[in-house]
Amino acid sequence: MFYLGIDLHRKQMTVSLRNELGDVVLRRQVSTRWKKVDEFLEQVHQAGAEESYVAILEVCGFHDWLVKRLQADGRCHDVIVVQPMKRSSRKTDRRDAHSLSEILWINRDRLLRGDRVQGVRRVHVPSEDEEQDRLLTQMRDSLTRKRTQTLNQIHKILRRHNLEWDRPTKTFQTQKVRQWLKKLELGEVERLAMDQLLTQWTLWDEQICAVDAKIKVRFERNEDAQLLATMYGVSLFMALAIACRIGPISRFPRGRSLANFFGLTPRHYSTGE
Repeated sequence: MFYLGIDLHRKQMTVSLRNELGDVVLRRQVSTRWKKVDEFLEQVHQAGAEESYVAILEVCGFHDWLVKRLQADGRCHDVIVVQPMKRSSRKTDRRDAHSLSEILWINRDRLLRGDRVQGVRRVHVPSEDEEQDRLLTQMRDSLTRKRTQTLNQIHKILRRHNLEWDRPTKTFQTQKVRQWLKKLELGEVERLAMDQLLTQWTLWDEQICAVDAKIKVRFERNEDAQLLATMYGVSLFMALAIACRIGPISRFPRGRSLANFFGLTPRHYSTGE
C-alpha cells in the first residue's frame, strides 16, 4: 500500500507519496490540468507496481473534482478528506503535503478502519445524491437571501419618503402592493431604482418556484427527509437540507454528537481545578 498526501490549489497541487515503510518515494508539484493529473496518476501506478494507494487531502471549496477522479482510479483504495491542520509558522505547500502523507502513514490502520484519530478531523465525502441535494438547498437559501435584500432596498426607498403608511395591504408581498409600487410617484432616479428592484423581485420569485419544484421531486426520493418532515414545523426544504448534510447517521455515536455537528451545543473550556 502507498500513501499519498495532496496539498491542492487552483492551478497546481503538491504531492508526497510514501511507501509501506514510510519513506517518501515521490515528491513534486503537478498541474491541475486533466492531462497532467492523468500523467501523474500513471506515475503513481508505476511507482507502486501492482500495489494500491490511499490519498489524503484537506477540504477546500474546489476539491470535489479531484476526489471523484481519485475514486474512479482502480488503484485508489480510499480517499480521505480532512479539515485543515494547524498552520505552522514555516508553512509551504511542500511541507503541507509532506505532513499530510506522514499523518496518513502513521495513522493508516485507524484511518482505513474509519476510527477516530486524535488531531485529525475527517470530513464525510457526500454521495452523488447528497451532493446534488446540498447544491439545491444552498441555491434555495441563496435565492431567498437575494430576495430579502431586494425587498429591504424597496423598504428603504419607501421609508425615505414615509410612504409605507399608504400601501394597500398590511402584508407586503402581495399583488396589490406590487401594482401600487409600479404606479408610485417618485423622483426620476428613484423611479428607475424601484422599477429595477421590482424586476429583480419577480425574477427571484420565479427562480425560487423553479427550485422548490425540484426540491419537491428530490424530497420524494429521500426517505430520511420524509421522516424529518413528519415533525411539526419542518418544511420540505428544511427536511431535505438537514438529511443531506447528516449523511449516514452511524457517523454520530450519540445524539449529542449530532447536535455538536450542527453547532447546537455549548463549548467547554477548562483545565486544572
